[in-house]
Amino acid sequence: MIISRDLLFGFSTNHFEKKDGHYLNKDVFYSYEQLKKKANADGFDLKIASSFRNFERQLIIWNEKFSGKRPCLDEHEVPVDVSSLSSTKKIFLILNWSAIPGLSRHHWGTDLDVYDNNSNQGNALNLTLQNYQKGYQKYFSKWLRENIEQFGFYYPYYQDLTDGVQMEPWHISHIKTAHNYELSLSLNEVRNFLESDNIHILGKGEILKNIKFIYENYIERYFSKRK
Repeated sequence: MIISRDLLFGFSTNHFEKKDGHYLNKDVFYSYEQLKKKANADGFDLKIASSFRNFERQLIIWNEKFSGKRPCLDEHEVPVDVSSLSSTKKIFLILNWSAIPGLSRHHWGTDLDVYDNNSNQGNALNLTLQNYQKGYQKYFSKWLRENIEQFGFYYPYYQDLTDGVQMEPWHISHIKTAHNYELSLSLNEVRNFLESDNIHILGKGEILKNIKFIYENYIERYFSKRK
């Protein structure tokens, strides 16, 4: 499958379908339905917290974190005051939990943030490592870990790494479909995209200075299959 730049970088919902208020890539739809059916049979009410997220939405998240208008969390999920940080430090702080606009796996409609609605009753939605390891989502998290592979999903962010995205046990990715998008990405493709005059990302200059390290440690290392 040939992936257009608009699909790759989050500017299009072509080839997507809407389910429960969320856009999914059409090639993910059946696998998701089967995963949800299995969850229901085992006593869980699997819901999507986030799936497709377009470029503009990711841009708002990134720019608000960079400017201090939205909380930034460190690797321990503790809020950090970014006002005194250099641009480079802010970039790598944000990358703990949020992707650079255009480079988020959520742009592809292949990746989902999921939770158990039964466990969530009476609680605010809380996608945190603490909640999925020790809180009210822990039993669902264990079930998810034991079942996603048989339905063609995997955890892209499930490694405890010094330089990289933090663990996200709520974030699952459809292996086969996501791989088509991964094959369309390269360091040069990413650099060319970011260098475009109409891409207005705060910290863009420092991002480009560090793009090789960012690409290798925050993007490529999480591919489902190595190119």
